[in-house]
Amino acid sequence: LVLMDIQMPVVDGLEATRRIRGREVGLGRRQLICALTAHAASQDRQRCQDAGMDMFLEKPVVIELLEEAVNCALTGQIPEACFLSHERGRLATTPESAEDTSQANLQQTAAEVGPEPANPKSDSRVSAKAETDLQPQVTNEGLVKLDRERAFADSPSWQELVAILHNNENLSVDVLRLLQSEIPKLGREFGKQLERGDAKQTRRAIHTFKSNVRQVGLKAAANYAAALEDMARDQRLDELAEHVETVSALAGWVADWAVQLQAER
Repeated sequence: LVLMDIQMPVVDGLEATRRIRGREVGLGRRQLICALTAHAASQDRQRCQDAGMDMFLEKPVVIELLEEAVNCALTGQIPEACFLSHERGRLATTPESAEDTSQANLQQTAAEVGPEPANPKSDSRVSAKAETDLQPQVTNEGLVKLDRERAFADSPSWQELVAILHNNENLSVDVLRLLQSEIPKLGREFGKQLERGDAKQTRRAIHTFKSNVRQVGLKAAANYAAALEDMARDQRLDELAEHVETVSALAGWVADWAVQLQAER
């Protein structure tokens, strides 16, 4: 089983998969490939399927879902175009079926699988309004810059972070230390590549930024970074330039938060 990251330098996961599929022609065998990406929209899953991927695993990776993907590979029971998502917590047969599933079916799935172990804030305590508040704000003038209060509106405590990171305190400490040192660098890299006019590298920097804050449960910050990544993908560099100072400030806030959280231990 190949876990194929979508965002890779030189050759991305989609192109790598296409090349693997091309080399398999006439060999009589097929390598199982599972997409590994933070993009969970149906069009992103469709792109993975079109490239020839067998499964789709959403980041940040939940150990139980990774185990399910491996078990499917070992048993050979791979539904066509299946994916593993946090919302469903299990395999689904097609991207479309996941979005068309009724509320009753979603409730049944939750009952069968049980609560998601990787995110203690994803249960009924989080209202629909609270989740909406974590989404980027957009007006007629464009994307609203993220302030500190909204960036940490749903930030986890130390105990909650440990739960997110599979109840591993040592891993949690390591992640926070890396976050403290690397996030400011990513903020600077975002500004540097944008100043150079390099949309591809700008997108790569903000994508990595997004992945780092998402894995520690900073949803509002991750959603804001995702909106900026979309701008970079569309090469809307003038719009992105208006957010350089905010990204730099956000990087500093996240680093400070990482220090504070370590003090809670």
